[in-house]
Amino acid sequence: MQRPPPLTHKNLAMLSVESQNIKNLGALIQVQNFIRRFLAKRSLKNKLIEVNQCQYSNFDVQVGKSKYFTYEEYWETLKGSKEIYRKDKPRQKRQFLYASSGAVYRGEWKGNFRDGSGTMTWPDGAIYEGQWKDNHAWGQGRFQHSSGDVYEGQWVRDKAKGFGVYQSKDGGQYKGEWLNDQQHGKGQEVWGDGSKYEGDYFKSQKQGLGSYVWPNGSTYIGQWHRNMINGCGIQTWFDGRNYHGEFKDNLMNGFGIYTFADGKQYYGQYQNDKKHGYGIYNWTDGKQYHGWWSNGKQEGYGIFFQADHQSKKGLWQDGKKAQWYSREESDKIHKDFISMSKQKKMLTEEDYRKTFEKPKDFDAMAQRVKDKIDKFASQTYSFNSQNAGNQ
Repeated sequence: MQRPPPLTHKNLAMLSVESQNIKNLGALIQVQNFIRRFLAKRSLKNKLIEVNQCQYSNFDVQVGKSKYFTYEEYWETLKGSKEIYRKDKPRQKRQFLYASSGAVYRGEWKGNFRDGSGTMTWPDGAIYEGQWKDNHAWGQGRFQHSSGDVYEGQWVRDKAKGFGVYQSKDGGQYKGEWLNDQQHGKGQEVWGDGSKYEGDYFKSQKQGLGSYVWPNGSTYIGQWHRNMINGCGIQTWFDGRNYHGEFKDNLMNGFGIYTFADGKQYYGQYQNDKKHGYGIYNWTDGKQYHGWWSNGKQEGYGIFFQADHQSKKGLWQDGKKAQWYSREESDKIHKDFISMSKQKKMLTEEDYRKTFEKPKDFDAMAQRVKDKIDKFASQTYSFNSQNAGNQ
């Protein structure tokens, strides 16, 4: 799978991300990633990023061939010029037509350098209005693409850098920090359907800590990597279900606690959105199952506890009890496991599946995930309050 190319304020498009929790979740959740097309000579195809088959849109980044703020435009007024840049030179206002692109600049100059306030208009209707320095768009400025999309914010050497707002004609908006034409730092994305992301960005991808709100009220807060939910987080569904734990590529993966709307709870290991490994299932009437799971179903040795705490040890296959073991039979299974474990320096999951005992690192794994979630929960922030001065 190819890595998505960098996204800029000149090349943004709305890219929807659809997250489907498999069978045991029973809910279709859409994750959207905000991108908006901004350069006419770069093509971008909208695709869905599905949980089990991630597909990213790719486009050709034509470095140096952008039709705006080009290398040729920069040098057109400087080549062969004996005029040097002097800071103490007074600014003059004049108009210039660029032969290289057909763009027209109206504004202030210092010698042959655009410097001060000015407006640059391109033949396709795109327009930049704002500050200039050293012949570059530099300072506060507003760029309106021919499509109607608008970026307004800080610029350095013809690129968005600092705080800025990108407004799509379709209603989507990014408000936050930029670096070299890319969303980078803290930011907020809002879509017309009510979806919203607030959090960290790295080179135009959601990466770090962030929160997401879906149109139906479902939420996620936690860690992201390369535009996907990765690491530890808390997902809450509109119907009352919630999951606290680890994710990999938008799927529950690792250790987690899943609580159903009716109060039932699973506490244990996941793989690809399914209960897989060792886990504890609690019913609301006090009954419990402690044991092994595969692909979302009980599979292997397990202990079933009644509400009065009396227990039975048994074998489960494909989610159904296959047999109960007598005390003598279960003791033999335990002794065989102890004998085998003494011959090995390190036990694998397959080894632990041969006993009723929970894995040695199970409790430590649970505590590690809890500590991570507690840590980032204390680090959450309000984007609006931190950036009130920039709005």
